[in-house]
Amino acid sequence: MRNDHHERRLRRSHRLRQSGRRNRSGFTLIEMLIGMSLLVMILTALGISMQGAADASRWGNSKSRSLAATTLTINRICSDLRQADGVTVNSANSVTIVLPDGGQHVYSWSGVVGDSIQYIDERGATGAMVDNVELFSVEPVQEFSPVTGGQTTTRVRVTVHVRQDNAETRLSTTVRLRRRI
Repeated sequence: MRNDHHERRLRRSHRLRQSGRRNRSGFTLIEMLIGMSLLVMILTALGISMQGAADASRWGNSKSRSLAATTLTINRICSDLRQADGVTVNSANSVTIVLPDGGQHVYSWSGVVGDSIQYIDERGATGAMVDNVELFSVEPVQEFSPVTGGQTTTRVRVTVHVRQDNAETRLSTTVRLRRRI
């Protein structure tokens, strides 16, 4: 019985070879090239979208760092202004704040884009508050005082504009002072 089965198989394979048909169990070169082309197109699209996501993530991180640095700087300056016994606006880019304990804080910027806002305390210690500053301004806000009948300054507007990498942040706030200047 085994022999009979084997003979039938041989005859069948001989007939297939003679008729020009073969029993194929694989892919042709064309099929392989088409499959590889499709795979390359899919991987290219995936790579482009991943690159876009990475760029967006980097920009988001830069924006977050810029916002944090700018917020920290403006909050510290405003905190000093709120408790100040005296405020002297030295120029549009510099302010001296006299604190209730007699200490003095000076915040200044050179006016050169990219420089940092410098901080000087009563002991003369200095430090950079934030780098890559595009604008730092301190402006007294004039208001009419019914008590004096003239203009007086009871508020100060502080503006800080920072660029970190390609992200920029601009914050501006007005602070009411404890005393007129």
